[in-house]
Amino acid sequence: MLGKRRADAALFFFTHDVLQSEEGLERAFSALKPGARIVAAGLAWAPPWMPVSNLFVLGAAMHSIVRMDGLECPWRLLESRMKNAEVERRWLASAYVLTGSV
Repeated sequence: MLGKRRADAALFFFTHDVLQSEEGLERAFSALKPGARIVAAGLAWAPPWMPVSNLFVLGAAMHSIVRMDGLECPWRLLESRMKNAEVERRWLASAYVLTGSV
């Protein structure tokens, strides 16, 4: 009998609703090998002094996500499970890229 196969990496690309779910993250992490690389990218609220960025985030979020909660720090639950996590803000702070490993 073959053992359970596990992945070397995971990509979470604009998967906001999954990143807000402890259960969803648990399922994803159970499929990863120790030391697996992780990259996540998605929408995030920009600082309040960047209203144009936040209008973009609001418009995009209304058409692509179910849960608006968590947009201030959408990577929070994922980052707490990672080693060497680094977050970089992009597109006038309206998006983020998170990199690290399990």
